[in-house]
Amino acid sequence: MLRNQLLLAYRILRKNFFYSFINIMGLAVGMAAVFVIGSYIQFERGYDQGAPAQAFRVLEVNLASGEKDAGLVPIYGPALQQNIPGVLATLRLFSQGGTVQIPNELQPQAFTENSYLYVDDTFFSFFPWKMRTGRTPLPDPYSVALSTKQAQKYFGDEDALGKSLVIRDMFGIQEYTVTAVYELPENTQLPYPMVLTNTRLFHEDNAGNYIEGWGAFTTYAALAEDVIPSALEEASSGLINTYLGEDAGLALALQPIEQVYLSGDPAMMQHGNYGNPGLIQLLGWIGLVILALAWINYVNLATARA
Repeated sequence: MLRNQLLLAYRILRKNFFYSFINIMGLAVGMAAVFVIGSYIQFERGYDQGAPAQAFRVLEVNLASGEKDAGLVPIYGPALQQNIPGVLATLRLFSQGGTVQIPNELQPQAFTENSYLYVDDTFFSFFPWKMRTGRTPLPDPYSVALSTKQAQKYFGDEDALGKSLVIRDMFGIQEYTVTAVYELPENTQLPYPMVLTNTRLFHEDNAGNYIEGWGAFTTYAALAEDVIPSALEEASSGLINTYLGEDAGLALALQPIEQVYLSGDPAMMQHGNYGNPGLIQLLGWIGLVILALAWINYVNLATARA
């Protein structure tokens, strides 16, 4: 029976080839356009979806104006974990640029890097990128992890694990050991080819800035499963009073990591990419309109032919 139906369909298509071609192609082009739009929307909405469920970016809120800021002083990270129950781990990020030298007795090489990331050793628990080599990404105070592309850039086809990098930037000169090579996801808010432990940022020479200055750290917090984010936000007021004073006029707010990319405010992206939620919504409506028009056109042509 199926064979007969296929033969009948073939004969009809052959008999009315031009009409059938226009009708089917119109519907096919419409569906293809909707598929492309849908794929793009899915990609944009998929940024950092592998992050833990209870992982949040910490924002500072000005109580007078209501404005939010993603640039925090570095004391917030450890203070949250030490003083508020239910905070399992924290992460601080600081972006920097400098010169990277590959020690080599025969021909030392130097590269100018516009942007790499100083991080706490908890980075890969918040952003669980796939490791190409290295089981423990940042085990030591002066460890560095490279993307596969960056490892290829520095060391070619050689194994990068255990190799040394000498990094010179505003914090001085320091030698680091490569402890991991990771695959950098295409849809991540932090497209950094190199992440380093932030040990030397908190040297005793910078003790004053630890609490009072450097309001340029992006901070994340991982909460226990039974902790409600709003409860932590309420508890943070006492923390701010302790470290910044009762007249600071500030509070903390939490934002899920997977929502950061499409937060829609470039000023809130201290250290990464940002998307356009308005564009995503517009494309969604355009896709629905295209699909509706393609279907209506198909039905109208079929009805007119009948």
